[in-house]
Amino acid sequence: MIKNIKLFFILILINFTEVLAKDNLFIVAKINDIIMTNYDIEKEASYLKLLNPNLSQLNKTKINTIAKNSLINEIIKKNELKKFFKFDNELEIFDQILKDFYSNLKFENEKQFEEFLKKQKSYSINEIREKLITEFYWNRLIFQRFNKEIKINKQ
Repeated sequence: MIKNIKLFFILILINFTEVLAKDNLFIVAKINDIIMTNYDIEKEASYLKLLNPNLSQLNKTKINTIAKNSLINEIIKKNELKKFFKFDNELEIFDQILKDFYSNLKFENEKQFEEFLKKQKSYSINEIREKLITEFYWNRLIFQRFNKEIKINKQ
């Protein structure tokens, strides 16, 4: 048991050392109890460029600002959503949402998309799934809260 715990911590240390070796890792912001690093911002920037290739035309400072704001918004959304929903990763609709997501990005299957993400050194497929789940619940919350206030004039 103790050997397993030691092995676990060694693997975490190796992974953390790998991240540090890539860049100088530093804290950019702290939102509630969540720490955001420059590494997190780089991953988000890569993700945002995947969604909108035109972002690549902006300078790195502007892209990083957009990525930082995107992460801050996501953290705030997650904190708010936890008040209303129990996040369930196993709903079938999330499989379809993920499939629609990578299909819209012109990937034939999940494996091809996952390989692309590894090459881009972006989020893992599970992290993308988590982002999509957050957006799903956020849209659901907004719809539930403001649905009654929407008036459609059919004329």
